[in-house]
Amino acid sequence: MIINLKKTAVGKRNSLLISFLYISVISMAQVPPVNEPDYSRPALFNNLPDTVAVDEADILSLFNRSLGEQVQLKMTNTFFYQGSIKSIVIYENPRRISLVIKSSNKLGSALYISKITEINGRVLLRGRIISNTHIDAYDLAYSEVTGYRLQKINYYKLVSE
Repeated sequence: MIINLKKTAVGKRNSLLISFLYISVISMAQVPPVNEPDYSRPALFNNLPDTVAVDEADILSLFNRSLGEQVQLKMTNTFFYQGSIKSIVIYENPRRISLVIKSSNKLGSALYISKITEINGRVLLRGRIISNTHIDAYDLAYSEVTGYRLQKINYYKLVSE
């Protein structure tokens, strides 16, 4: 929309007024989309327990692998989360390495995991296994008593945090 007004004081004032009204009308016409949770999504991990203990050494070994390499993480005695490393990002200060592992046996999901080395040398691990098309996910948690474990969580609870 082009409006041509004379370059007079009245024209400038009218130009500003018309511009303001035009922007107001356009912005009111645009309604942001509302994403309602879809609780009818299928569960991806329904055959696995709600809490899965994972070995810290197994997780740390993932960070010694190369881009594109096939990896696996033991989740139970009979199930390994398998996939290939799709992304490796190395940050500095404090040193942090993040991996994205796309699954080959739980299709549609990916493991996002970060290793954070604090200034004092302490290593922290953060991560989750998530699929945008399923209702369940796993979040990596740590406890002094139990060590690292994957805790099953509702997808919508995880993405709203």
